[in-house]
Amino acid sequence: MTALDQFIANAQELKPSINIAIDRPADEQGDYWLDVTSDHFETTLLWRADRGFGFYSGETAYGDKPDELYKKPEMAAKRLEQLMESSDEEISSQAVPWLKDLRTLIDIPQTTLADRLAIQQAAVSRLESRDDIKLSSLLAYMDGLGVRLKIKAYNDDFEMSVPVVSKPSSS
Repeated sequence: MTALDQFIANAQELKPSINIAIDRPADEQGDYWLDVTSDHFETTLLWRADRGFGFYSGETAYGDKPDELYKKPEMAAKRLEQLMESSDEEISSQAVPWLKDLRTLIDIPQTTLADRLAIQQAAVSRLESRDDIKLSSLLAYMDGLGVRLKIKAYNDDFEMSVPVVSKPSSS
């Protein structure tokens, strides 16, 4: 079973009403485009055996790279489920609800994250529900999840990665 087959099976298990149409490339190693629809949700994903599953958000133009990339089919299916669920909900007033999405995507409970950050679980909950967050708090949160943060500065004329380095703890 290929990663693409596994993704489709996982997605159908999570959301039985999902429909996935595949536009296969002429070359097996090329880009597979997946048109995903379910109820009032639709999106397009890109899959490539050597790269994984690419998710696009917003308008895209020819040559744009995916905004999100998942190598494991089960994680890509879980993220797809999150996106479908969020499209069913009202738009949140929170600016950072994706923190919870990220934490649940990698399957870390608030209590575990709180232990890693040496804070109370309620503090993690408050952090995830804030409408604004300090960069130092975000970096600590990411550290607790075991993930790295990447920031890009861009406009119509350029795109540049911005180095993000967390300060060593002062213990």
